[in-house]
Amino acid sequence: MGSQSQNIAQNMLYDICAAVVDSQHQYQTFGELVEKATISELPRRFLPNHSHHVWFGKKVPSSSDVDTVQEPTESTTEDNNNNTTINEVVAQLRVVRQRKNNSCGYYSYFNAFWCFWSIYGDQKIAKAIQDVWLDRTFFYKTMIETSRILEEEALRRGEPWYPWRVKDIREYLLERVYMEYVIENHDWMKYIKDHPRFGITKLADFGTMMIKYSELPVGTIQELEEIFHKFKTMDNYTHAFLLGQTTHWVTIVINKVNGFTETMILDSHNIVITGCTLDDCRAIAEYRRVKYGYEDIPEYRYELWVQSIQDRVFSLKLFHECATGKTQLTKELIDLHLEGFWNNYESTVLHSELGFEVGLIQWLQNYFPPAIIENQIQRVFNELGLHLLSQETKVKFTEFLDTIRKSID
Repeated sequence: MGSQSQNIAQNMLYDICAAVVDSQHQYQTFGELVEKATISELPRRFLPNHSHHVWFGKKVPSSSDVDTVQEPTESTTEDNNNNTTINEVVAQLRVVRQRKNNSCGYYSYFNAFWCFWSIYGDQKIAKAIQDVWLDRTFFYKTMIETSRILEEEALRRGEPWYPWRVKDIREYLLERVYMEYVIENHDWMKYIKDHPRFGITKLADFGTMMIKYSELPVGTIQELEEIFHKFKTMDNYTHAFLLGQTTHWVTIVINKVNGFTETMILDSHNIVITGCTLDDCRAIAEYRRVKYGYEDIPEYRYELWVQSIQDRVFSLKLFHECATGKTQLTKELIDLHLEGFWNNYESTVLHSELGFEVGLIQWLQNYFPPAIIENQIQRVFNELGLHLLSQETKVKFTEFLDTIRKSID
């Protein structure tokens, strides 16, 4: 079946599902669930109440799709009396598995909201969320409810072009502009936008390749540093991150309760990556390619898939370590950004088959013209601070500049 026919069939399925759930009154809408709920000022621990929805541990490519449940990844500290206490945990939550390839934005968006209500809602709403956590029908109902709000906005705008046409919205793809709209304007947001201990941030291009080879978003980094500063200075705080990871949206929720930090990833592919290293990601992708019959997928798409899984491993580790004070976000991203710069320089110039001088000229003309170096490297140093560079990096840049000067002379 061609991709166009698949989309038509899939959209028909959603329309049928919408009609079915409309006739099944036992399935409340998300809005109906939270309409009479109350919100607590302080968060509660998430994982003890959702242990049956949690996967811990490492993906074993030769195993079944669901991991054997292992102990969570926990860290401990010792107090003055040498008593060991657990003060943080990393976990992956099992969620409704995505079936439509381009609908991951909806899953990411709703997973963040369900976490919020489980953590800050009253016991009644928290229990209700637990009961429908893996209910696909409830998810469809919620997705359709949101798409209708977007359709109303599309009709109000009356624009004849993409993306604000009703037929675009009925593709059930939560485009970036749609996600921004619902976060800013959805009635559900009124419950949480002004909450002093909860925040939500959308990062559309937070993939490692984008950080390596594109302009480093200084403003975004500074915003994230402010968020992680809250985790370092507040005993109770929660933040949800909607992350675009190369080809896929996932959600990371960090919840700090009375000094205990639980970091959770929610991935509608249900690819278990807690405990994995970057080297494990290719084995995971290969296992799933065979299991789900994707052997004929083009190689470039397969590599993007591998990269997307690596992005999830990278982001989960980075965000947890930043929230718990083990590392500094700005330093980590600068290091990754410079790694892309050096990789490009070494492969294009130092290893050029045409020799150093010709390779350097081509590099400055085609890859990193002086204006790009000024914008992507020098500006970042000036705005974020040279003090974050390691001594090794400073020496490397000094040698690089000396080499360029000698070549010009």
